[in-house]
Amino acid sequence: SSLKSIAIPNSVKTIEDNTFDCCRSLSSLTISTNVKRIDGCAFCSTSLSSIKVNTNSITEFAESNLLSLLFETAGVSWYNLPDEIHVYIDGVEQTGHLVIPEGTTSINRFAFCQCKDITSVEVPSSVTSIGEYAFYGLQTVHINATTPPAITSTNIINENAFIVLPDAATLATYQSTPIWEEFGTRLVTKDAMQLREVTVAANN
Repeated sequence: SSLKSIAIPNSVKTIEDNTFDCCRSLSSLTISTNVKRIDGCAFCSTSLSSIKVNTNSITEFAESNLLSLLFETAGVSWYNLPDEIHVYIDGVEQTGHLVIPEGTTSINRFAFCQCKDITSVEVPSSVTSIGEYAFYGLQTVHINATTPPAITSTNIINENAFIVLPDAATLATYQSTPIWEEFGTRLVTKDAMQLREVTVAANN
């Protein structure tokens, strides 16, 4: 298809399975506030790198590995497509260290998996759950929550990444919490991580 951009009209309530599948030129999409459901693979094989929905009106979302809900905050939902992920906040592409906005309560599975331009993420204290592979491929994940968020596996990060915690007391809490304790030496304090980075830089 030669379709490059489209605005979903207000009359549309559902974007069905495979609606824009193989619209390889499609790079711009605006979703109306009346859309309540997005079905699986609705945007497969397009040129879209991100979708911003300035509404929390969507009540049903069919998860697929072609479109993931990153997070929701202040009525704004952020979606991405993991073939070549670029993260935008307030219209600005994010690189390097990404700070997830305070007030976010959950990070969904695959949210930042293999984001090539993001090296580390800071998770706010408001987060209570993190999905599988949410940060897989990133170097470090800074978690400010003193109460460990709910997780189902250590695969939220890859084997060589670190979870950075605010202080020794928080570290002790995570080390005594089921599943989190399985990270072992990959759980570190902020001070320990800074010392490690200095040591690595000096050796190089």
